[in-house]
Amino acid sequence: MLTNKRILITGANGGIGIEIAKKFISNNLVLLYNHDRTQIDKLLANFPDAKIDVFRTDLCDTNQITYTMQQILQSNPIQVFIHSVTPPIEHVEFLKTNWNQVQLNIDIQVKSFFNIVKHIVPSMKEKKYGKIICILSSYVVGAPPKNLTSYMMAKHSLLGLNKSLAVELAPFGINVNCVSPSMVDTQLVSKLPSKLKEITAKQNPMQRLAKPYDVASVVLSIA
Repeated sequence: MLTNKRILITGANGGIGIEIAKKFISNNLVLLYNHDRTQIDKLLANFPDAKIDVFRTDLCDTNQITYTMQQILQSNPIQVFIHSVTPPIEHVEFLKTNWNQVQLNIDIQVKSFFNIVKHIVPSMKEKKYGKIICILSSYVVGAPPKNLTSYMMAKHSLLGLNKSLAVELAPFGINVNCVSPSMVDTQLVSKLPSKLKEITAKQNPMQRLAKPYDVASVVLSIA
């Protein structure tokens, strides 16, 4: 188990992000959120002695990311980066999907990851150590459900970027991995059809949707 590492988590107030934060609570956490921070405040209350820095950042805004990362890196470098951010998943058929929906997914998931990695990799390369973990989806393997065009475009872009980084950064002691869970029972899937969630749950060997702590446990095992 990692201890005393500086770990950056995006989407830290989300269902998966906050469970990951709990798993790594013995480290120095840097948590990014945008709007709601209710779960982060509960974490701070439950672990008053934990080393946690919290930054509000709009991950669609490159300038905000740059400013936030400059603030974060003023003190110490990031040794582990866990990217766990996704906009609410919408079930929309292709002909009703507009490019703004696609762009939102790409900006939040892919562009933010791209920009943050640019900031943290130089110190990782210098130290010959780093862990980068991206939360994807089991839908990047095989056939996904219908009507998830914008979500799937972003997830596949992230997969390609992570594969490229894994090859390029491995010689510098930097591990790049993805975790691709099946549908996770969080607020993000609240707008999906109940029938789709029911079918997905039945396809799971445990006969239920994945839980955030399931994903967090896998992340812990590879960090």
